[in-house]
Amino acid sequence: MPLLRDVISLFDLRFSVWDENMETGEFGDVGITYGEWAASRGYSFGAGRTIRKFIKNNWLALVLISVVVSLLAYWFVMQYYLASIRAYKLELMRRREQYRLVDVVRTVEQIQ
Repeated sequence: MPLLRDVISLFDLRFSVWDENMETGEFGDVGITYGEWAASRGYSFGAGRTIRKFIKNNWLALVLISVVVSLLAYWFVMQYYLASIRAYKLELMRRREQYRLVDVVRTVEQIQ
């Protein structure tokens, strides 16, 4: 996670600036750091390079997909929550009416 934090902290909207920051920024060459990390985890150099290239070339699409998935999850949770509240309210109103009817019967019995 520190590597991801470092890469995000170097972010710039201009890709060329971001790329330059990752190679010569305050953390040094992030690619070398990632290569060392990948090697310590048992990944081959080729696999690490492929993953880096994929992320580098598709970062915008990955961000957009993450945003869409997050929004869909939020929508689903809110729909579920609202449905639960509606069902609770319906049951509460049904129970209130039931208690009101019982109270009316008791009141009538007490009067007689």
